[in-house]
Parts: sequence; C-alpha cells; structure tokens
Amino acid sequence: MARPRLVRLDTDVRGAPVRAQGAQALGGPAPRLLPAHRAARHRRHGHRRRPAPGRGPAAQAAYRRRAPPAVQPAPVGARRACRVLPLRPRRRHGPGHRAAVRDVQRTARGPGGGGGLRRPHRPRRPRLRVQRGRAGAGRLHADRHRHHRPGARRVTGTGPSLALVGGEVLAVPKSAAEPSEDAAALDPARGRIAVSDGATRALASGPWAHCLVRRFVARPPEGFDGAALGDWVRAAAAEWSRCVRLSPQAPPYLWDAVERGSYATLLGFVADPAPPGADTLRWLAVAVGDTCLVTLRGAAPTLSFPLHHPEQFTSAPALLPTSPTALPDAVSAAHVIAGASRAGDDLLVMTDALARWALTRAAHSPDVWHFLRQCDASTFATKVRALWRRGELEEDDVTLVRCRVDLE
Repeated sequence: MARPRLVRLDTDVRGAPVRAQGAQALGGPAPRLLPAHRAARHRRHGHRRRPAPGRGPAAQAAYRRRAPPAVQPAPVGARRACRVLPLRPRRRHGPGHRAAVRDVQRTARGPGGGGGLRRPHRPRRPRLRVQRGRAGAGRLHADRHRHHRPGARRVTGTGPSLALVGGEVLAVPKSAAEPSEDAAALDPARGRIAVSDGATRALASGPWAHCLVRRFVARPPEGFDGAALGDWVRAAAAEWSRCVRLSPQAPPYLWDAVERGSYATLLGFVADPAPPGADTLRWLAVAVGDTCLVTLRGAAPTLSFPLHHPEQFTSAPALLPTSPTALPDAVSAAHVIAGASRAGDDLLVMTDALARWALTRAAHSPDVWHFLRQCDASTFATKVRALWRRGELEEDDVTLVRCRVDLE
C-alpha cells in the first residue's frame, strides 16, 4: 500500500486557503505567499497582487511578475521575513520648526451634536476696495471722486455741514446802451462760482464770457492741469463758434475777426462737499487773467488770488482764446490754488477794475472789505458811479460775486 503524500494548507495574500504543491514545499511557503503563522500586519501592499479585472491568464501572470512582492518569504527555520519595512523617523519640532498641530480649543457641544477641537476664532481684516483707472487715463472726475484727490480727507460725524450760502451777483455795466462784457454764474448748492471778463476789442467777447461761466458751473474741467483745461476750453470754443455765424455778404474784416476769435478771462471756484462734523470747507480755484478771488475772515483778507498787489495789474493780462493756435500759451498761464475756509468766512470774486481799486484802498483803509461784504445792489451801483466820476475807478464793466461759508 502506497504511503500518502503530505499536503499542507496555506493562505494567499487575500486570506483564502490555498493547497501547496506537496511535501517538497515544506521548506517554505509557495512563491508570493505568506506563511500561515504570519499575521495580517505583514501583508503590506497586498492589493498589488490582486487580479486585475478584465485581464486574461497570460496577462495576469505578466502583471504579477512585474509587481514586486511586499514581503519576501522566510527561509526554513527563520522566524521573520527577510525584508522589513523601516519605521518612519519622528520629526522633532524645535523653536525653529513649525508646530505639527495648530492651536485648538475645545468647544461646547451644540444642541444638534458636534463639538470637539476647533481652531480659535480670529477676527477678519476689513476688506479694502481700490479703484484704478485704465492705463493712460487722465485724472479722476472732480465731482465723482473728490476724496481721491491729493489733500482730500474724509471726516465722519453727525450734524450740519459747511457749504456756500447767500450767493449774490452785483454788476454795473459801463454803458446802458451797450451790453456788458462781463459774465458771472454760481451754484451754491454744488459749491461752484465762475466769473469772466471779455476783452473789449475782441469779437463777441460777451457771448464768449457767458459761454465760459455757464459751462464751468454746469460741468467744470475734469482737472485743472494743462491737458484737461485745454480740452475743456476747446469744447467751449466749439459751442461759441456755432453761435457766431456771418452771412455770405458780411464784409471781409468781420470774417478776419471771426478767424482771430474772441478772448476772455476766467476765474473758476469749486468747493468739495464737506461731510457732517467737518470744521473746514475745502476748495480749488483756477484763474486765467486778472479776475481775482479774495477770502475774508472777519474784517481781514486771508487770500487774494491770483494777484495780491495793485501793481500786478497790467493792460495785457492772460486770456482764454477761442482760437486753437493761441490756446497752449493761455493754458500754460493758468494758476491753480487749493484752500480751506471756515464757518463765517466770506468769498469775493471781482473783475479787474474793482479788484485793483479794492487792493489799493485796503492799503490805507481796511473798511473797504466791510463795504463789499455788506452793501446792497443799489448802494454798490451808486458807489461805483461815484468812483467813476472822481476817476478813482477805471471806467469798465464791474462785477462782484459774494458768498459766505456757513452751516446748511
């Protein structure tokens, strides 16, 4: 009777029993198998030896040959596998290393469950919104972006705010038979004042002066630099050209006068809207020519712009032209100033004849400023005509615009 062959059972990497090849396999487990006495912790990377779905026997064998065994079988008499994966060294955290676990705190358990370790709450920083203009663009518009201009600041508070109040225009023409060549416009609600004096010998200088002040109060230049002011004057000159039309039968000298264009001075004033609680009203002023702005605090002048002395007035001041060829020189002669006024301050804008007389008289009698602040229209006209008769005031059109800075 033949002696039966010895057979042992072993398990594959999936834990399923597998029949060994016979007694000659007692020297160790079958290839790519773990001994029966090995625990599950030795079966690392066992998923690599699992059959790949969709492969035939030949492809499956090639796949198994390419996959290296995770743990080599131990030889006969050995108690451990030949290859042992090394332990990962622990990372030491010193003062120069980042902590492995961030600061946490234990939170209370809510009504719906949860709780545990959470990061402490940190207040969020306020979000900032920065507005940028496109490349090559000019300055931001003065009306829509006042607080983005240099020197402007925001003041928050409650209560009434400062503004221009009591705006008034006093004008005396040099002749009742001829229209005045001066023009004035103001809008105290928006803080805008404009006064212009047309050149006497220029064609239609009165309409040109009216065009300048009307456009300035309606929509001032986007900036008081040379480029923005030049574009603004060109648009006003185009409007003036549409108003001045000659018939084909007009004499040649009129056509030559239209080609030369017209000239006028300009003083424009723009005040920034003061926030509630602010103690000052900030403003900008631009001047081309000898029309002057005088600011008063109490009974004393604090500013005279652009001229501050009687000797500075000449017979050939700078003028804004309608002709594009003369515009660059006129724009380069513009003066710009920024200022701030308090509650109770007075603003006086005067044409050249009145400004020269007031500065001359103020050197000897400071009461001239009190007169210009308090006089009514009839008293002002009587005073101007009396000065004409005595020869103390140049016989020219006279215009005075006065406003007061006060709480709304």
